[in-house]
Amino acid sequence: MTVMTESTNTMYVKGTNRCMIRPCIDEKTGKFYVTSVLDNLMKGQSGNAIQTANIMLGFPETYGLVTPGYYP
Repeated sequence: MTVMTESTNTMYVKGTNRCMIRPCIDEKTGKFYVTSVLDNLMKGQSGNAIQTANIMLGFPETYGLVTPGYYP
């Protein structure tokens, strides 16, 4: 996970297993909010299944997840 100071964009995480977040305070309302982006093809359930299978089979946890995913 990476904490950003500027706006987040999905192009920064495309084909990765990373999540980027940006915490902000709305100056008008004083409310705190967080924006996050991730590539759900990698960080979604498919990536989770690969990570879990790697752990169960004794492979390195990130085996097969560091390869860039295909993006249409």
